[in-house]
Amino acid sequence: MDMKYIKTLLPLVGLYLLTACGATSTTTHSANEAASFNVLNEWGDLYGQSYLPDFTAHTDTLHEALAEYCEQASADQLNDAQQAWLASHSSWQTLRVINVAPLTDGLPTYGDRIHGGNLFGGAGVTAVDALLNKALPVDSIGRGSVLVQGLPALEYILFEKIPMQGLNQHQCLWAQGIAENLFTMATQLQAQWLANVQDFKHPTEVAAGYIDRTQVLADVLNGVNERIEIVARYQLNYPVGIDHAVPELFALEGRFSGESFHVIANNIAGLKRLMSGGEYNLRTLLEDVGAGEHAHSLQTIVDRLEAQLLVIAAFDVDVLSIDTSSDNPVRSAYIQLHDDLISLSALLFDHVIDAVGGTALFNSVDGD
Repeated sequence: MDMKYIKTLLPLVGLYLLTACGATSTTTHSANEAASFNVLNEWGDLYGQSYLPDFTAHTDTLHEALAEYCEQASADQLNDAQQAWLASHSSWQTLRVINVAPLTDGLPTYGDRIHGGNLFGGAGVTAVDALLNKALPVDSIGRGSVLVQGLPALEYILFEKIPMQGLNQHQCLWAQGIAENLFTMATQLQAQWLANVQDFKHPTEVAAGYIDRTQVLADVLNGVNERIEIVARYQLNYPVGIDHAVPELFALEGRFSGESFHVIANNIAGLKRLMSGGEYNLRTLLEDVGAGEHAHSLQTIVDRLEAQLLVIAAFDVDVLSIDTSSDNPVRSAYIQLHDDLISLSALLFDHVIDAVGGTALFNSVDGD
């Protein structure tokens, strides 16, 4: 074969290879787009049509139940208000695994105001007591500290303050103000989600929002990963005494209501729904983009989390009641739950977010 023929042939071969690679790249991108379209549509509707409306309805019931207690204080009325709080709390813990901050810039955020979580601590008790004794009239609680807004403040009032000391009429007005503000935030959060859900589901059609679905997925999964690490650290590591010999309960959620186990269980229920529930989920997305190995690892961890929850539920031992002085099946199950959450976080950070085209970010829990 002479050199002139080779020089003529090489550009044609190169053009063929470039065309073939381009076709493959286009096909892969189209497959990824279709897979992410299905997942984000399902998640957008899950929040807009189910999770957020349910939460708003529960907070409305809570607001009304507390008002009825204040009109005629009784054990039955208090129980009704507590049950309404438990329903609101359970609903929030399930939906909060997606960071429900605004989908576009310039909108108010509600996450920490609805549930300050590990921020509450002893400072929250002091702040709520001060608010309850503040001079009337009730002013805008929404402009105050996050410690006196939302579910943790009402948990303290309903499960600690009232049973131990009761509320006078003055304090009841402030408590009703907190409940009304919670309902207002839930209503606004739902409206905010519905108004911007197209940016979540179809970002290329919204001028000022996300660039594409890959950016949405990366944002969601990085937020989910941060939530996983918060649960692992503040709801398991510290109170169970995994890294420290002395358990630390200052940041434990649900300690007044005895709901600390259900905080964990409901967060994991929310995670499970996104990871492997419904018709389209993170596992099906990974399978569709050719990351079957990671999909299998994801399902394995989700199954292990579910198994540990069943063990703990069978013993019916809340986080506050764990015997941390010795090795026992309940403590071992809580420790394994922690370890499995850390494994899930590592899988998302090291592999999954990259597999769907995103960039894994260090989060504020680690201070990075």
